[in-house]
Amino acid sequence: GACAVVGLGETALDGEFGREIDAHDTVIRFGYAPTKGYEKYVGTRTDVALVRMHRFERGCDLDKDVWGFEPKPPKKFYLLLQTDSKGKGNGMKVPSSLSRSTRQHKCNPSDVGVYRGMRVLYIKDPPPEVTDVRDKLFTDGVRKSRESSGKNTFLRDDDDDDDDEKKPTSGFYLVWSLLGSELCSSIDLYGFSSNNDHHSSHYFALEVLEDGSRVANKNL
Repeated sequence: GACAVVGLGETALDGEFGREIDAHDTVIRFGYAPTKGYEKYVGTRTDVALVRMHRFERGCDLDKDVWGFEPKPPKKFYLLLQTDSKGKGNGMKVPSSLSRSTRQHKCNPSDVGVYRGMRVLYIKDPPPEVTDVRDKLFTDGVRKSRESSGKNTFLRDDDDDDDDEKKPTSGFYLVWSLLGSELCSSIDLYGFSSNNDHHSSHYFALEVLEDGSRVANKNL
């Protein structure tokens, strides 16, 4: 069915899309990103959680959250990216936070098929006809944004390598893997762009005041 994939960017707060997001057949979120206090912007439902393993621990515990939020199981299933044994994707460098999912932790479907009563599904890199388009868009995006502003919204904040060695954000990579999986008949994205600066905050790091201005979330 129709899927809403809710990203973590602060642009999720630019419009009140909560009801629109919840109207989709399936709502997919990254990890255990909170909705409380942000309902009118990001909705309330979490049908599928795109999760990754804790980067410093090698167990297959899906209850680890990289931002420290209380884990709440999704309504339908967990979704994990499965890369090859060397943590390489099909034509693009895999973000290290994702390649660890199977390279270090070795959490395969036979190891974790069900977690706390919820299914765990694995998606692999898309087929070549999808990755060819993905890689071209990424490469062109890196080049054009460097030329126009010297910054890039496709990239990890700490990525200072040469352009041909750049790694995408985990969100960029996972969305394309999701496209190739054919789990959704259509995909709408929310909160995936930045406000003119790729170092923008996650939406839950900000609090929206009555006048519409944003301040740092004191609860984090």
